[in-house]
Amino acid sequence: PLNPVHMRKHMRKVQAAMSEHAEKFDEQDLLRRAEEEERLRRAREAEEEAERAADEERERKGREREEMRRRAADKAAGGGAAEPEQWWLSYNVTRGDASGREVAKWRARLLRFEKIAKATVAGGERENALRLAAQARQKIQQLTGEEEEEE
Repeated sequence: PLNPVHMRKHMRKVQAAMSEHAEKFDEQDLLRRAEEEERLRRAREAEEEAERAADEERERKGREREEMRRRAADKAAGGGAAEPEQWWLSYNVTRGDASGREVAKWRARLLRFEKIAKATVAGGERENALRLAAQARQKIQQLTGEEEEEE
């Protein structure tokens, strides 16, 4: 059983104590708010960092996909910039002898035909590549034979 008179006295004591020590309640409230703001700031920073990391990961994967596509396109095109099919064009002609460049050109063709013959599964294309490779070998032998005769 609660006595209203007794309760009013008790409430006045509590109110008096609260007003007497109000600065302590204010300090506690300020500390609680500061801690809460700090937690929120850390959570926002962590979220931004995670978002930044996810963006970087997506960007890296996109670059990797693009690099794989480029490599596949280079491979399909026959070697790409790393190993151009017409490397013999940069072959320097020395001592007025153009046959060295011609031999290099036919060797490049031979390598290309052999690569096609190994890579293809179509019978007609494979036969054609092998036939052209044999012709290239004959031409190389013919050119190297002419060089030996001249020497």
